[in-house]
This record gives sequence, C-alpha cells and structure tokens, in this order.
Amino acid sequence: MVLIEAIGARMAETKTRARRRVTGRPHGYHLDRGDRMSDSTIPRVDLLHAHGSPTCYLYRLSRCRCSLCRAAKAEEGGRYREAHDEERKEAARRYYAANRERVADNQRRRCRENPVKKAEEQRRWIAKNPGKTSEYSRRYYATHREERIALVHIRRAMKNSAPGRYTADDVRTQLSRQEGKCFWCGEKLSDYHVDHVVPLSKGGSNGPENIVVACPACNMAKGSKHPMEFAGRMF
Repeated sequence: MVLIEAIGARMAETKTRARRRVTGRPHGYHLDRGDRMSDSTIPRVDLLHAHGSPTCYLYRLSRCRCSLCRAAKAEEGGRYREAHDEERKEAARRYYAANRERVADNQRRRCRENPVKKAEEQRRWIAKNPGKTSEYSRRYYATHREERIALVHIRRAMKNSAPGRYTADDVRTQLSRQEGKCFWCGEKLSDYHVDHVVPLSKGGSNGPENIVVACPACNMAKGSKHPMEFAGRMF
C-alpha cells in the first residue's frame, strides 16, 4: 500500500513538472503564434532551428513573434520586394484595372473612417514627392477640365456660404442642352467658361440649376452682375 502511494505521488510529481515545462516560460523555444507563453495549446518552435536556419525558411514557417525573427522577416521581405518590384507593380495595375470600383469604394471608406490619418498620409506623400504632385495635377487637369472648374466653384461657393454643388456631368449636360453655343450671345463655343446665372456673391446657388456655359468674353463682361442687369446692357 505504501509502495502504491509512493508510485502515485511520484507520477503526480512527474506530471506537475511536465506541465510546468509546457506552461511556463521555457528557454530555447519560440511561440508558433499568439503572444502568451502560458497558453499550453500554442505550439513551440525550437530556437536552434528557427535562428540557425541560413535560408530563413523556418522563419516563414513558424511565424515566430520575437524581435529577432521579426527583423529577419522584415529584411527578407525588403529583399523580395526590391527583386520583384516591377512584377509587384504590374500585379497591382492588373488588380486595379479589374477591381476599379471596389478599390475606389475601399479608399472612400478609409477616408471617411480615418480622415486625420488620410490627411497626414497625403501631407507626407506630397512632402516626399513634390515634383510628382505638380506633374500629376497638370495631367489630371488637362484631361478633366469640367472636374477642375467644378472644384474651383465649390471652393468659391464655400467662401460665400452658397448652397448646392454641381458636378462635371452637369456641365456636360448643360453644354449639350445649349448645343455648344454661348448662353448669352448664342455664338458657337470654341472655348467656354461655366457661369453662375445669379452670382454667388449675390446669393446664387452653386447647384446645377444655376449654371450655364458661356464664352469667355460674355462671362468676363458679366462678372458679378445680376442676369437682368447684364442682359439689359447687352440689348
């Protein structure tokens, strides 16, 4: 009886020691995932294999969270990105072409959820790429004239606390409605300005109901005049 009790006590002690080795903080092992050494369900990776691998294969396999493995994985990732830079860019271009709307929706959502972070990212990018910013703006405005005019008028409307907002499609619709002719003089347009019928400074709206397309001469002559005053001077 004494012998059985002694054997049982020895077995219990052995199990306790084994449990301590698993759930404690063993030296020479890394976590396979997670960040709690006390979790006995998390597999361990032998340090000798993880840190002794010259090919860093086991770094990727083990997903170790220690600073040494993270540094090694970051260095390896940097080498891979540098060696496959063109391939990564081409893959990104293909993905964007195939998922243009999805990418735009994700970008708009991130801007709404993190406006401060987005603004800070833009400031850092502009400070890092000053030449690219101006070049991009020139290319964009050369091919998006209506969008550029709409943005300028939006800023003016905000300064005058004017309601409404028109879009580039509204400008194209109005130009088609006027059959490519100036709203005021009726001449065929070779160049045009977007004019507010009732000026913003006199309480006019920046909405599509208050815009017309005019030749530069008529728009400059009208200026901030009320439409009835300008029409009276024309006739």
